[in-house]
Amino acid sequence: LSSQCLSAPSSMTQDFSGGPGKEQSFSRPPVLRTASQEGYQELTQEQREQLRAEISVIKGRYRSQSGEDDSFHQPGPVKTSMAISQSHLMSALSHTRPSISEDDWKNFAELYENFQNPKKRKNQSGTMFRPGQKVTLA
Repeated sequence: LSSQCLSAPSSMTQDFSGGPGKEQSFSRPPVLRTASQEGYQELTQEQREQLRAEISVIKGRYRSQSGEDDSFHQPGPVKTSMAISQSHLMSALSHTRPSISEDDWKNFAELYENFQNPKKRKNQSGTMFRPGQKVTLA
């Protein structure tokens, strides 16, 4: 077990009579309490921000698993979509080149053709393959 836990001041004596489903609000910020510590230690601003970020991640996972659309719940700037036009694609394609040589391309095309048309296929000794016969390319 971890030797640290997140707690609110006097959380052991907190009155939870607010009813089920209602969140409790504390007048003081959360604190970091170690098992061997008598009192409590205030969280630094960085620790608070990290804790809030972790809570947001957990809430986001829950929303995505439960199928909720969290686009309405997210504060902050609106995400803009990116449009890709045909000119972008043509520009990118103009800088591409084949990954195999022309001879390799012909060999692979012939292999493909032979597997597509088994009646025309012959092995290296000139005999025809029977349909369903197992062959290897090695």
